[in-house]
Amino acid sequence: CVPLVISTCVWTVWTLAAVGPARKTLSTILMCGLGPIVLPLLSSIVLGIAWVAFSVLAAAAATLLPCVVLISALYWGLVSAAEFRTRERRKPQDGAQDITFTEMLLAIFAAATSLAVTGPVVLLLTLVKSP
Repeated sequence: CVPLVISTCVWTVWTLAAVGPARKTLSTILMCGLGPIVLPLLSSIVLGIAWVAFSVLAAAAATLLPCVVLISALYWGLVSAAEFRTRERRKPQDGAQDITFTEMLLAIFAAATSLAVTGPVVLLLTLVKSP
């Protein structure tokens, strides 16, 4: 990457029309002589600064973001609940819809049948698999 940067800088200096040949030559010598030393040093400094900045931002996000998300979720949930209650209060009340006696007997029968079948099967499987 350093040779690419140095060659780009030299090419840019040599394409400038307002700069004389002496200045172009001196700039080329300085870039080729100091470039391999200065560019990695500057890159390291910039990388260090970026690393510190990103670590501070990451620490701040890890500290503040859960609080912000929690407060936002609570606010959104409370507002939604209030709107839901308001909409439900505005609906006409038709009375409770309850199940019939026959439906209740069918549900009790299904529960008892499930208990009578599933319970012994689970007990037998437990006994078969026990050591």
